[in-house]
Formats: sequence, C-alpha cells, structure tokens
Amino acid sequence: MASSTQSSQTSPPVFWIDGKILDSDLLSQDTEARLGLLLGISPVVYINADPELAVDRVAQTVQAHVQVLSEAAQTLGYTGFDPALAASQIAAALLGPAQDGPAQGGSAQDGSGQQPYLSAALIPSASSHKAAPPAADWFMHLDGFTPPRVLSPDSPTGLRVSLASHRRNQSSPAARLLLSQDTELIAGSVQSEQTDATLWLNLEGHVACIDEHSVFVQMSNATILTPPLQDGAIHSACRSAQIESSGAQEQSLTLADLLGAQSITCLTPWGQTVPVSSLAGREFL
Repeated sequence: MASSTQSSQTSPPVFWIDGKILDSDLLSQDTEARLGLLLGISPVVYINADPELAVDRVAQTVQAHVQVLSEAAQTLGYTGFDPALAASQIAAALLGPAQDGPAQGGSAQDGSGQQPYLSAALIPSASSHKAAPPAADWFMHLDGFTPPRVLSPDSPTGLRVSLASHRRNQSSPAARLLLSQDTELIAGSVQSEQTDATLWLNLEGHVACIDEHSVFVQMSNATILTPPLQDGAIHSACRSAQIESSGAQEQSLTLADLLGAQSITCLTPWGQTVPVSSLAGREFL
C-alpha cells in the first residue's frame, strides 16, 4: 500500500456510514471498500480462471487482468500499484488459500480453497476522498464472484436490446473502466418487459457498449468490428483476448451500422459470449 499523503496536522475526514459517524482512522478496509464503491470511483475487473487449467495458463490469465488493473491505477492516479504483488495475491485467491492472508483488506476465499471467479477492485482509502490527493492510499479488494444469468427466461436465444436515453462521456479517461456508477446506472435504467439490455452511445453518437458488455459486430462481408476504447468501450482482459482470437477490428460504429449488421454479440466482463436477438425493433437470427 502506498504511504498516505495526509498531513499529521490535518484532522481525519469524517464519514456517516451505517448510521455511525466514523473518521478515516477508524474505518476498516472492508468498510473503505464499500465506501469506494458507494462513491463510484472503484474500477472493477472480473477474473475467470478455470481451476482445472494448467498453472501456466492460470498465470497468463492473471497477468492479463493485472495489466488491466495497472492501466486502471494509472488512469485514476493511484500510486504504489505493484503488479507482481497483485498477481501473487490474485493467483493465491484463484488456486488456493492465500499464503499471507487476505489481499490488502479484501476477502477472496469462501472456504473451498478455490475461487474460479473473482472480482478485483482498486479502492482508494478514506483519506484519499476528502483530505488528500487522488494519488494517496489504495488497496485491492478481492471477492468471490458468481456470474449472473445474462439471458432472461423470456429470451433464451439472445438479448433483446433497447437504446439508452443517456450517453457515456467518452472524453473522460475513466469511461473505459467499469465503475460502480456504471453498474448502478445500468441497474436503474428503465426496462420494458420486451427488453433485456441497453445499448449505450457516446456523446458523438458512436456505439460504446451494451450495458457493461463489449460489443462485437459481424458485418455482411464477414468482417468483425468492435468499438475502440476511445469511444467508451469498457476495457477488460477478456475483450483484448477476444479481439486477438477473432481478428476483430476496432472501429467507430453508429446505431445504423449495428442495425445493418449480420449479427451482434456481447462479451461480458467475465468472458461469457451472449448473442443479441433484437435491437431497437430489428430482429437478428
């Protein structure tokens, strides 16, 4: 953990949490994690590593996700990020009980000794929010993650997607991170009974993402296209791997491009591929 930049002469910031007034010196790291998520400044990475994979394959998976976390730390100005330490903590959580205790305040184990799915969030400490620059303390919070059922019972063949009324601000460097407020906005979006997910455009009208998922589009000429990060697509290790394996090209896309496509596929942050069955009234086979 990086050393705090808060002056010893500065009173610690005070927070109202769970009906109690606490200063930052009294906050546990679990409480700070909830606070970081509440304030919406915690980039979340979902790590999927089958425990039956060879150790070297798991290591490759871990390194790919650590790279995303490293870029997130740089984007948000969190100093002190140690990729090697993060990799060892994540690998220990995936493959067995941690050797040196929980990962900087996170609880990653459920007692089974293996955790094939993890959520990893970089959380700034309480002192970072009010009394110190963004480069102050941070820690990595690891938790077991159970992938949700993406397809609804009413749409077993694919997601029924509508167009969001809000737009992602692609000019913000944080737009490529899956942040808490993104998840809350998605959860709070009004869905009709005929809609399972929402297409988000950026301020320029280009496609960003479908909820928290990456978008891959197969055009009539069999070319596979996906929105670039600078258009507001959410960065993930699974997205990078999918681009490499499929030969997809990063290109700005409009709603008209999607409506004229042969097929549309969503890629979840944890690596699940989900087809789109309809978009704004246009049906896909």
